[in-house]
Amino acid sequence: MNIGWEQRLRQAVVEIGLTPADFWALSLNEWLALITPPTAPNLPRDDLHTLMSLFPDDKK
Repeated sequence: MNIGWEQRLRQAVVEIGLTPADFWALSLNEWLALITPPTAPNLPRDDLHTLMSLFPDDKK
């Protein structure tokens, strides 16, 4: 299994700005949190309608 640690280390140092020591101190979950794009929250339809009624768009 090829993890590509050299590429990951380069990404951490160049793109994220970590020191090599900081990179190696990260847990896998911490690393994944840094490199995984955020996702939009899943808002239930009823909650959306409630928010829309509380904060209606101004119609001109």
